[in-house]
Formats: sequence, C-alpha cells, structure tokens
Amino acid sequence: MRYTFLFKKKKKKKKKKRIKCKKKKIVNVYVPPVCIYLKRKKKKKKKRENQVKKMSATIILFTSLQYVFNKEKYPITTFWSNYKNIITITQSLAIFEIFFTIIGIINSVVSIVTIQVFSRLFVVYLIFNFLPNTNKWILSCLIAWAIIDIIRYLFYSLNILNLRFNILASLRKKLPLILYPIGITSEIVCTLASLNNIYATPFLRTYPYSMPNNINFQIDIYYFCIVVLILYIPGSILLYATAVRKSKQKIPIPEKKSDGANKKKI
Repeated sequence: MRYTFLFKKKKKKKKKKRIKCKKKKIVNVYVPPVCIYLKRKKKKKKKRENQVKKMSATIILFTSLQYVFNKEKYPITTFWSNYKNIITITQSLAIFEIFFTIIGIINSVVSIVTIQVFSRLFVVYLIFNFLPNTNKWILSCLIAWAIIDIIRYLFYSLNILNLRFNILASLRKKLPLILYPIGITSEIVCTLASLNNIYATPFLRTYPYSMPNNINFQIDIYYFCIVVLILYIPGSILLYATAVRKSKQKIPIPEKKSDGANKKKI
C-alpha cells in the first residue's frame, strides 16, 4: 500500500514594512536685534513713502480733472507753471521703487520697474519743460499715471498692514490694460510736440558744453529724444505684455490657518 501524504504549504505572512517618520527638529535660529530693527524700519519707511505718493497722486489727479472739466476757470496754459514742483517731486520719489524691488520688498520685475521710472523721469524733467503750454496731452498723461499710482500704493500700504481686498487686487491687474496704452501714447505725443522747441534751444544741441571742453563729452538732446522714441517701441511691447500676463494670473486667496497649525514644536 502506498500512502501519499499531502502536505499543505504554509503561507508566508507578509511582513508589513514600518515606515519610520523622522521628526523634523525645528531649530531656533538667533536673529540679531539689529536685523529685526532694520527690517521694521524699512517697512515703516515704505509705508510713509506709500502714503506720500498716494496723497500726491490724488492731488495731481484732482487738479488734472479740474483743468479738463473747467477750462474757463483753469486754462491749460497755466497748468505746468502752477504744478511743476509737486509733479517733479512725486515722480522723483519713484526711484526708491527700483531700490525696494531689488531688495524684495516689492514683488515685481526690476527691468519693468526701471523702464517705467526712467520713462517718467525723461518726460517730467525734459519733455514737459519744453512742451507748448497749449498742449492738452499732458493732462491725459498725468491722469493715467495718477490712477495707476493711487491703486498701486494703496495696495502696497494695505499689504504692509496684512489687509487684502480682492477688488483692489483685480483693479491693480486689469486697469493697466487700459491705462498703459493711454499713458504711453500721451508720452509719445508730448515728446513729438516738444521736439521743435528742443531743436530751437542751442544749449540742448551742445549739452552740457560745446566741444572742446574739459570733460570731452557732448550730446545733442534733439537726437537723444529721437533715439528714446525708437526705444519706446520694444519698451511698450514688453510693458504691455507683462501687464497682460499679470492680468491672467489668479488672485491668491489667503487660507485660514487652524490653531493646531499655528503651534510650533520646539
């Protein structure tokens, strides 16, 4: 007799792999009090600067609209002579915006901010001073600048105070699509209108001194303005393309953190 024995193979139990979670140790880094003080000081300085620019931009907008809607009481011929100083000071403060962008206080592209600032300084310091006093394009230029500045610096001021409004953020993204073409067109028209006066000024044709001079340098401002007008073509395309790209970005919604997430493990 043959007996066959059936042996059942025992199934091997699969061992569950235990994943060991490494606890992240939060190390308290010592920050010198001087660094904290400087950071707070920069924020306070930025806040004050935003308030000054916002107020001055509001004044410029209000006065420009007065000259638009009340032509009899406020003739255009007296505009630049009355408000030259406040416009020059306000636009000169924009140089700090380049510095704040480089540091990282303002979240923007340095090249775009530099183009905006230097184009405005070029128009304010040179073009407006030689623009015929009957030219009304100066008002459209300043109105476009003022509206953009009010929205921008109001957004920055509230952002420093950790206050965010979706309406203000959407205005900051959508308004440049309308106001940038108005501002750029006004700047170009003002530059073209002032070329005759610049051409007729001998001092500007041999700036700063006629050759030969001690610094061995001379520039014709008339041809310099023509070169700047040519540079407006790529500069305006780059500026408007950036505005379109920013307008398509979604507005970030701040998430509310729970109490447990706020607690830090030591």
